[in-house]
Amino acid sequence: MALGEPAPHTNYHLLSHHQLTDVIRSMSHTNNTLKLNILNLTRRLGTTLTRLDAFNALVMALAEEDVPRLQQLIATAVRHGDSVRTIINRIEEAVTRVYSPRGYDQEDYDIGLLAYRLGGRQLLAVLNRRLSLPSLRTLQRHQVFINVHITIGSICLADFITNIRNTVFPSSSSTATRLAGHTICIDEIALQEKADYNSKTQQVMGICHQHASAVNLTLTNTESAIRIAESLAREECHLGKEATVIAVTTWGNDSIYPLLAAASCKSETPAQIGDIMQTAIRSWNESGAREKLGPIWSVATDGDATRRRGFHDNFLKHELDELHAVSQLRVAVRTVRVMPGLNRFVGDDGITLDFDYKHIFKREFSVLFLVRFCSHESQACARSFGRPRVSPLTMVMS
Repeated sequence: MALGEPAPHTNYHLLSHHQLTDVIRSMSHTNNTLKLNILNLTRRLGTTLTRLDAFNALVMALAEEDVPRLQQLIATAVRHGDSVRTIINRIEEAVTRVYSPRGYDQEDYDIGLLAYRLGGRQLLAVLNRRLSLPSLRTLQRHQVFINVHITIGSICLADFITNIRNTVFPSSSSTATRLAGHTICIDEIALQEKADYNSKTQQVMGICHQHASAVNLTLTNTESAIRIAESLAREECHLGKEATVIAVTTWGNDSIYPLLAAASCKSETPAQIGDIMQTAIRSWNESGAREKLGPIWSVATDGDATRRRGFHDNFLKHELDELHAVSQLRVAVRTVRVMPGLNRFVGDDGITLDFDYKHIFKREFSVLFLVRFCSHESQACARSFGRPRVSPLTMVMS
């Protein structure tokens, strides 16, 4: 305590006039400080209440209005540093279609492409105005459109080459490509059995390719439509039950490109299905895809019995020892020779045959089930008729 200063808590009537003046001056300063703090708290409380009202208005706007592309709207506002009131104004403008937020991601492009494929330009335009999906022009700038040529009539080499140029080459030119092995896959997909009209070629689609040569599919007048209907009624040709789909995939990535889509009535012979696959391989070589992208290494299929028989005849006809002249198999020949149990038979150009393992396991299970079933049946017969038990292996092999 300094000299001349009163002790704390001294009665005011004991203080001098100078000491009372100092006390009044100190209390006045404290009073002004408290008043300033109250003013600051009042202003802060008003700002907080204003922000709270803004957040309540934002919640009500989100609850009452269907705001298109809300995530992109808020993300854009946050990136620009906008306030809550500005975001609310943007939401009101988006509801009245005055403001449309941008910034599409891959999911938006995929949904827009799906809408375009299913419903065409009209559906995409409606969803663009209502849900703010990408427009067709935006999709064309960011997506690679693949136009698959549908086979009308019999399958020919030109169908494969057209699809290779429409699907494989545009995708490979957009990215840096290197030579790699490829696998040709074949399968069927279910179809709605009905005919359709292709306005570009003025032909009827949906007729099976096996018997399409029996009728002229060009639709020019009423008589041509009646002629096709009469051929269907006489079963000279059929509506496709399934679509034979052939595609090529690249070793080392998940890309897959369609090469053929043709209606089928499921009446192919093993020789015919083998010829179709040989045509697919020949089209890959003649179109220049072999030199640009790489050769065909294998052919893959499921457990269909017709294809299994046809592909056995075409792709299990050479043993590796017979293909020393094929440069890409020199290493494989030396390796496979010392690995007993592997299939050493391939097709032309060393193309191997691959089956889906699921169907292989299913077929093996069927054989085991048949062996056990025959074993139980033979034991029952032996107990009933007193005959000797027949070996189940003999029954299966017979």
